[in-house]
Formats: sequence, structure tokens, C-alpha cells
Amino acid sequence: MLALLLPVALAAPDEASGVVTRVIDGDTFEVQGFGTVRLADIDCPELGTADGSKAHAYATSWLQSNLVYLDVDDRTGQDKYGRWVCVAYLAKPDGSINLSRNFNRMLVDVGQACLWDFSNNEFDPASWWGGQIPGSACVKVNSGSTTTSAALFTTPYSSGSGSSSAGGKFVGSVKSNKYHYPSCEWGQKISPSNEIWFSSSADARAHGYVPCKVCCPP
Repeated sequence: MLALLLPVALAAPDEASGVVTRVIDGDTFEVQGFGTVRLADIDCPELGTADGSKAHAYATSWLQSNLVYLDVDDRTGQDKYGRWVCVAYLAKPDGSINLSRNFNRMLVDVGQACLWDFSNNEFDPASWWGGQIPGSACVKVNSGSTTTSAALFTTPYSSGSGSSSAGGKFVGSVKSNKYHYPSCEWGQKISPSNEIWFSSSADARAHGYVPCKVCCPP
């Protein structure tokens, strides 16, 4: 039943919902009974690259076989490839929408995607952060149909998240939702390719992570 779509009012974060049946890459996935979704206004690296594999693994860990809610672009609907352009929200354990888990933003926050704000859709990515995009977020800039900014991942997210431990006080994994002290036995078992670093417990919690019950960070 969860795979059934739930159409509601337009321009809402839950215009449709369904279970993710396949994660194609970091920013594209399939929803049962709905079709292929392309996450709006972000861009992950190509799947054939090392960074693309990391983005795919991160998306898979959060999305595969899970219920998502979709805010569908009301201007264009689908892109030229027939994919639905959406902002995706994760579900709470009770199956209701979790508005604090905007997955488009989550990918940018953990350094797995760059913002790429297209003017032909209804979305304003700045609203994902309450009106102002973090200055350290990776951003691609449109000039007509031309990308004028530097390539993907030239500017890491510097609030502590991402693949670098510089300035990070706590460590997590893209394959779980726990954060640890770096000295924690479980934190030390995380593969470097899966590490996400946070500058504070508040930073970790803002990205949907919870404290490890072994090392008990704040």
C-alpha cells in the first residue's frame, strides 16, 4: 500500500509518495508506481567516477526500499528525459513526512552534490536553508545553458561535513545514522571512503545523525 501514490494539493512537499525501488545514481531514482525522479537543482558526479560511487552509496543507504514524499515541479513536471523533477523528503518511522529531511539538501550538506539552480522550475534552493545558501556549499552557476562556475566538488562543505576530517570533532558513516567520537571503537571501524565529519553535535544532528550509544557523544 505504501507504494501507492498520494496526490494532494499542488506546490506541497507531499504531492506524491511511494517506495524507492531502484537508486540509479546520487540524484536519480525510481519510485514504484510513479516513475523516475530527478532531484531538482542539484548535481551529483557521474556514477563511473569514485565520487559518483560515493554519492550513489549515500543515496542508496537512505532511499532504497524506503518511503519518500515528493514535491513535484509544477512548472515543467518532467525533464527532457521523462524524469520527474522533484524535491524529495524522507519519511518518519511512522510513515509520515519528515520535513526536516529534505534529501536534496542532505546531499549538498554532506558534500555528495553541488547546487545547480535552474530557473525553469518552481524551486528556490535557498529556502532549504531558511533563505540563505551556506557560503561554503558547492555551487554551479547557470548563465543561459552554460555552466560558468568551477567543476563539481571544488568547494567542500566546510561546517565539518564531508570527506575531510579537518576541523571535525565527530565522525559518522554514509551507511549509518550514528555519529561518534573519533576515538570510539565503532568510529575507527568506518572506512575512510564512507566517513562524514561534523564540527559539533548540533551539526551532526542537523544532518539526521544520532549519538553512538557506545561512546555517547553529546
